[in-house]
Amino acid sequence: MTMNYLKFNLFTLIAVVLNVLLFSTCRKESEPVLTVDPTILTFSADDSVRKVVTVETDAKSWNYFIDAKGSWIVPEKDNVNNRLYLSVQSYTDTENPRNATVTVSAGKASPVDITVIQEKKQYSLSASPTSLSYSSSESGEKSISITTDAATWEATSDAEWITLEKKQAEKTLIVSAKANSQITSRSGEITITAGNAPSFKISVSQGPAPITLTVSQTSLSFTASETGSKTVTVTTNATAWDATTSASWLSIEKNNNIITVKAAQNTSTSTRNAEIRVTATGIETVRTISVSQTPETLSINPTSIVFDHNETSTRNVTVTTTASSWNHSTPPSWLTLTKTNNNTLSVKPSQNTAAAVRSADITITAGNAPSVTLKVTQNGNVTFSVIPTSLSFTATETIVKTVNVTTNASSWSATKPSSATWLTISQNNSILRVNPNSQNTSTTARSTTITVSAPGANDITIPVTQAGAVPQPIAYIYNYQATSITLHNNSGYGSSWTGKVTPVNASTPYISFSSWGGSSRTVYCDYRNGKYWLDITTPVLIDSDGDVGYLCWGTVNLSNGTISVYPGVNYEVYYNPTTRVLDFSGTYNGLPVYITIIPKSSTTGQWLTDYYYFNEYRNLKIELTTTSLAPELSSDENSKSTISNFDENNNDAVKIERKTVTNQ
Repeated sequence: MTMNYLKFNLFTLIAVVLNVLLFSTCRKESEPVLTVDPTILTFSADDSVRKVVTVETDAKSWNYFIDAKGSWIVPEKDNVNNRLYLSVQSYTDTENPRNATVTVSAGKASPVDITVIQEKKQYSLSASPTSLSYSSSESGEKSISITTDAATWEATSDAEWITLEKKQAEKTLIVSAKANSQITSRSGEITITAGNAPSFKISVSQGPAPITLTVSQTSLSFTASETGSKTVTVTTNATAWDATTSASWLSIEKNNNIITVKAAQNTSTSTRNAEIRVTATGIETVRTISVSQTPETLSINPTSIVFDHNETSTRNVTVTTTASSWNHSTPPSWLTLTKTNNNTLSVKPSQNTAAAVRSADITITAGNAPSVTLKVTQNGNVTFSVIPTSLSFTATETIVKTVNVTTNASSWSATKPSSATWLTISQNNSILRVNPNSQNTSTTARSTTITVSAPGANDITIPVTQAGAVPQPIAYIYNYQATSITLHNNSGYGSSWTGKVTPVNASTPYISFSSWGGSSRTVYCDYRNGKYWLDITTPVLIDSDGDVGYLCWGTVNLSNGTISVYPGVNYEVYYNPTTRVLDFSGTYNGLPVYITIIPKSSTTGQWLTDYYYFNEYRNLKIELTTTSLAPELSSDENSKSTISNFDENNNDAVKIERKTVTNQ
């Protein structure tokens, strides 16, 4: 720049000298014309555009000169087109602009100045997005990207509910919003600055909070005479709220956020209900409060009292009511009533010397509650007895027996269970007549109880029994014969016991019992290996009373003979399936029972009756063994003779007889 400047000045000096010489030697000419356009050029700090200045003159040539302040101006002269191109260097000053003058001259024409201005450095600044929107409850972070050529930047907010977090290096601004509890929307503005760049504005908006409405209680209950108030708290963010009711018996009052509810006294006998509606401005939701009021109530405990004829003590009745007071009706002369406190009624009778029962109904009232009745009863001075106090009949008795009933009561009655159909009772003045209406054919006694009652006296019970029938005895004596016969009992005791007994023959070395007591079973008994065997594990007859009898015992291998049936003593044999025992022991009509085992001669075939009284066994039992069902005999011997006296390996027959010994 300096060399050009010197060259420019030297040329200018030479030109001036030549012009003077020419002027002095030549004739005088007119002055030349010089115009320059534009005469003012403005550049930005980073402007790199070359700008054109047009020079017009009638001089033979033109030139330019840049003053000392214009070292930052870059000129370029175009003589062909008479143009001067000017550009500038980059400018970093952010405080002040700079300027310089370029002077264009042409011959004797007046020079023209071109003012060149370069503006100060101006930073750029932008952000994205340019606006943010939050819902009322939204508080999450949102980010804004900052774009600027300044070294640093800043951000501020004009709203306290907006929180900013600046991340300088990342050129990011984090924005958070507090929840909006107001029912109106709100807005704020974030201002971002960077150097001398124009500030950048970002708008922030937040929607309104939804309108809410709640009540602390959704139901209220009043008693009939309750006059106090109840309160309900209303919580809402609405600008206004209201509470209404259509029930005339309810009054409501608003105070800040409290509803005070009062109910008039309920004079009806039924519960009444109402509703309070709570509404708020800007919301369609309606909160309802159900209100109920019960009628006045009244109850007593107990509801009845019974006094003995000579009782004069006091008894208390508890009165419970929601009414403010209660009262009772006037009692009869023999009864005294006293209200001892707000909820107790004392009841006291005088002594009842009459035989008749007396009673009174005391009516208790309270407000408009339904009245209740207290039943008070006092027994009469009743005498009551029966003679005899029990009755018994034999099995065959159907005669009438009488019971004398003595009482001063106005009446008396007698009853028996409906199940005692075998007994007839009737009344005649002070006589109770009792008789069985049939004989008792069962061996089991039957009994019942007659209840005799009289007003004001305790019931008297009279036990009545009828003995069981004594069955006709029956006995079994087993001989043998070659043909099958039918055995049956001839006592009429219980159900009919019948069945077939088939003796042994050449092909069947045993006795069989079939069709006994209606059973389809066939029972076999034989003599094997020196023991009596019973091929049976179940009873062959069961009588009507459930007693179990076994018809096969003490038999041996018979070859010929007869089987006879003799009437005698009926004594049943019982089998215990747990212990596997046939039990002949016991008594008949209180006397011990004996079993007699009688052998039969192998030569004559006759029963050895001389053993009849020497082989009697008391409490005889036949026990079946577990493995072979072979019976084992056991008894209390009445003599030294035992079953071992017999030759068990021959064909002697053995007879087992059940009999009652009357003189032992």
